Amino acid sequence: MSSSISSSDEMIIYDEQFQRLCNALSELPYEQRETVVLHLHGGLKFKEVAKIQETTIETTCSRYRYGIDKLLSLLNGQVII
Repeated sequence: MSSSISSSDEMIIYDEQFQRLCNALSELPYEQRETVVLHLHGGLKFKEVAKIQETTIETTCSRYRYGIDKLLSLLNGQVII
């Protein structure tokens, strides 16, 4: 029975972390959010993201870097898995 309580607690924590991440993502400018999501969640390489966004790889990498920096700032440096 304690394992089901543990699983339930883990789900609550996961849900709270997911909500925090979604809220932080919504704070990013669209281009940064799209770049971060396509690269991390979509598994696309920066070259592929650049093609989708019709921009250079350098711009894509900058958008990603700025997006990740802002996410870390919004999440107080906590990594959410």
